[in-house]
Amino acid sequence: MRGLALLGLLAATGAGAQTVVQVKQDVVPEPSLGFILELKMGTLVPRIGDEPGLSSNPYQTIFGNSSMIYGGGEVAFIFWHSYGALSVGFGAGYSEKYAPTIVQSTQQPSTSEKTALIIFPLRLPVGYRFDVPWSRFGIPFVPYVKAALLATPWKVTKGGRKEIVNGESGAGLKWGYGFTGGVAFVLDVLSKQMSKDLTNDTGIRHSYIFAEYNFDQLNDFGKVGLNLSARYWTFGLGFEF
Repeated sequence: MRGLALLGLLAATGAGAQTVVQVKQDVVPEPSLGFILELKMGTLVPRIGDEPGLSSNPYQTIFGNSSMIYGGGEVAFIFWHSYGALSVGFGAGYSEKYAPTIVQSTQQPSTSEKTALIIFPLRLPVGYRFDVPWSRFGIPFVPYVKAALLATPWKVTKGGRKEIVNGESGAGLKWGYGFTGGVAFVLDVLSKQMSKDLTNDTGIRHSYIFAEYNFDQLNDFGKVGLNLSARYWTFGLGFEF
């Protein structure tokens, strides 16, 4: 009898050891609010030659076909996040281009004096990010679109000083609008542990690299005058908090 009792106890113990309790972990939903920080660079050529009434392109005359290097950043607030995310933000950038001044008497480049075009692009974008493939299926590509109100302070210098031509100041502010389309690659997929550590240490939920195409129309909504419109690519690094 004692032997039978011992065998029964061992059987019960073995059965208990084989019992595995699995707890299903729920997927943590994306927060409905958040912030985005982006750093970006690119090159652009202002469409100054598109200004009505010009017989030549002043930009090409002075700078040739060389592009301006653009660098900037953008901060956005995510105010809705469900089937994708909506955001509103503010962006600022800087771009400049230098070349020898054209001497009016000879129409040849100067050997001692330079002229420059300097612009400070500002934008107020509203964006939509289609992050459903990433948040629901783990596909690390997030396409997005933006529409923005643009304002660009600009300045033309000659010999380091603001240029005055026929009594007109070589500085001003141009208004316009712009559209952006791009795609982001979520870096979290490369190392999930590193992504978790980054979130715990800095509060950054996601990081990504991106490429985007910008359609900027900067001509005071069709008025005659300096045209700083541009079509250009930018590339950069982004963080979502």
